[in-house]
Amino acid sequence: MGDDVDAVLEEVLVDAYGEDEQLWAFRQCFEDEAAFPFPARVVGAEVEVVAVDYDGDERHGLVAVCRRDGVDHRVSLVDVAPGAVTARTAALLGAYRRWSGGA
Repeated sequence: MGDDVDAVLEEVLVDAYGEDEQLWAFRQCFEDEAAFPFPARVVGAEVEVVAVDYDGDERHGLVAVCRRDGVDHRVSLVDVAPGAVTARTAALLGAYRRWSGGA
């Protein structure tokens, strides 16, 4: 029997075939359902994640648009350690991390 992350993965990827479509599906779910901005840490630095994006490069995967001191930076979403987030945002982050091999 699967866990909650498996259920989110199934929900996000139900009609997405191939890695590119799956990344677009994740990006769309983050846009529609995640609560932005949220606090996070990237290599020990506190940031605010203001968006999740995908530029069409499967090797890069999803990126987090992180704001620190008024400047936006783009980093791999798997490198982001979220702070307090909504349950749905946490579920999407966990599902993406598992899908990408990050957990």
